[in-house]
Amino acid sequence: MLEIADALFSISVTFLTLETSFDLAAITADPALMIFLILIGFGIGTGVGASGIGGAILLVPSLLYLGVPPQAVVAASLLFNFTTNIPSTLLHARKRHINYRALVYLMIPLIPSMFVAHWLWGYIYTAFGSETLDVVITLPIGIIVIGIGIYIMRGRLLNKKYRFFPARKKTSADSIDDSKINSEDTSEDKSLEYKTKITKREKGGLSFMGSLDSFIIQLTSIGGGVFMTPILLKVLHSPKHVAGTNLAFGLFAALVGVFLHFSIEDSPLYLVMFLVIGSIPGSYLGVRVATFTNPKKLVLLFAFIIFLAGILITNKGIENFSMIT
Repeated sequence: MLEIADALFSISVTFLTLETSFDLAAITADPALMIFLILIGFGIGTGVGASGIGGAILLVPSLLYLGVPPQAVVAASLLFNFTTNIPSTLLHARKRHINYRALVYLMIPLIPSMFVAHWLWGYIYTAFGSETLDVVITLPIGIIVIGIGIYIMRGRLLNKKYRFFPARKKTSADSIDDSKINSEDTSEDKSLEYKTKITKREKGGLSFMGSLDSFIIQLTSIGGGVFMTPILLKVLHSPKHVAGTNLAFGLFAALVGVFLHFSIEDSPLYLVMFLVIGSIPGSYLGVRVATFTNPKKLVLLFAFIIFLAGILITNKGIENFSMIT
């Protein structure tokens, strides 16, 4: 155990001595670091495939715990999310699971909100220094991660399905005989079909959440599904369209975020490359594991790990804050 701890510590030190660009030569110069990055990607891919939990919520705590600078962690997470979201988004688009009407209202405030967050990032860095910016990044990430862990555990422990809209009461009109059921396509309720009409209030709610979520994503790289799912369920009702629309929004947000981080030369391209290499077989293994394992227990386990990681990150943020005050 001590040898494993020493190896992890040495790898963390290696991370801290790398430049924020994480150039290919610096990574390949240390085979242990290169293999370790692939293993991290493999573990994250396995976790995502087995539990359905988003990659960022697993990647960000892992890199922060290993000592990767918070500013590089955000850039790496956005680039990782963009790369891994492409095939899933294309698949949902092919199956027509993306509600483009809702996506438009989510996208309207996306670029302005992310530019504001980008400006705030640069202002804090210039006016208060890199250490203060690290605290501004780390503390919100820790708090968000803790909240996500509690949110998932609460739903699983109480055995609740995430219903954010009231269930429709059955009436006498719902009492249809079995022959009629068999003669009609009842694979999915009509209320779960593609929604073409969105009310003015729903448009405002979508735009507000798109603005808030994109701002948080640019600052922390965490957001997307956790914040967006409740309001999308209220508006769209259909889980498959919620998933497709959510992924499409996350893909565009990650793309803009990566572009903005590239503009400040803060995107660790090669670091993410090795993570993605490991995540591909990991995702396949995770899906296979999910087929013969209780998914509720898997999600609960990962939620508990996320919760503990959030506590560690928050504690680290508080320690960094106390050092600069």
